[in-house]
Amino acid sequence: MIKKTSTLIIIVALLIIQNATMVFAANTQNYIRHYAWSSDWGAKIFAFYIDYSASNYTNYPMKYIQNHYVSAFNQQPLNPEIGNGNCYLVGIDFTDSSSGTLIGTLDSSKFIKNPNGSIWNPNTLVYFDLYSSSIISYYSTSVKTINASVETIFHLDPSWIPSNWTDYTNLSFTF
Repeated sequence: MIKKTSTLIIIVALLIIQNATMVFAANTQNYIRHYAWSSDWGAKIFAFYIDYSASNYTNYPMKYIQNHYVSAFNQQPLNPEIGNGNCYLVGIDFTDSSSGTLIGTLDSSKFIKNPNGSIWNPNTLVYFDLYSSSIISYYSTSVKTINASVETIFHLDPSWIPSNWTDYTNLSFTF
């Protein structure tokens, strides 16, 4: 009787462990600098940060990436007369690093203002602070590396030359 009970407990434990979900968080920060010239202000550097983080987890054989946080900010903004430009989120593409296959994408319409809020230094210029609960999922029985590429556009007043840039911030998930 004890042997049967012990065997049953072990089988149940193995079934629970097999379907266990492992949750991890990953994040990256990209420091971006753009150089532009204006006849009024001369040459200036426009520098800012892009932060991206997300949770990734496995429920074998499915793999998921969700809880996406992305922000763009400038900790040392220029004088408002000069201007600091604007930064916009275009979206995030998720690709399998070994095959280059696009697994999923999140465009800016999938994001809302960060409901959890962020604590910012009072002098920080925040271009955006966004969140998405959207889930990127895929089937894989082996360990995979997924590359997330955050695409943003930085725009200055047309009096600056150049005045538009597209930037990419990358993060890899291996699970």
